[in-house]
Amino acid sequence: MEESDELSDCLADAEAAMFDERFEDAAPLYQRALALNPKDHNADPFWLRMSLAESWFRREAWPKAMDAYGRALAKNREAAVGNPLFHLRVGQCLFELASPDARLQTGPSTAMDNLARALICGGIEMFDDEPPQYLDAIAQILRPPADAPSWQATRGRGAASRDKLDGAVEHEFLWAMLESRGVVQNVDVLDPKYWKPKP
Repeated sequence: MEESDELSDCLADAEAAMFDERFEDAAPLYQRALALNPKDHNADPFWLRMSLAESWFRREAWPKAMDAYGRALAKNREAAVGNPLFHLRVGQCLFELASPDARLQTGPSTAMDNLARALICGGIEMFDDEPPQYLDAIAQILRPPADAPSWQATRGRGAASRDKLDGAVEHEFLWAMLESRGVVQNVDVLDPKYWKPKP
């Protein structure tokens, strides 16, 4: 069997395992697929790593999921930063790994930082099929856009509009990334008027 056929079979088996919610079977299959794809020729390595991380995430194996998401970031930062699914999953893992009193901390590389990126870059729809505690947490910290009474009122508007970002963003790193992509310009992200007081 050729290596590309073996890789295709391995990926098909992994996807079938995920579909059947046999997450414990999917992880080793994705690991095998990554090993069969050493030069990244036959499959997108970022999405292979994301799929491996998702298999751990679905098992609530938060440290293993974080390790896999970290590897996805390390191998392809450009594909990870600003990807709403990446930030949603990293934010959820960090939220679950944090002590209850640390879950609402803001700052770079926190659960709130990543959940904010998911919300801003992907829109509120990113949270539709997720447990409510994640959106509830970020809604305690992050103000909705000035023309919306709540984040729920932004449904259907799409993601990463300048108006949404102008009223929501705290972190210089996130802002710099959005600025470099031409999404926003010239807003003082550290202005306290954009953030709710801590509960």
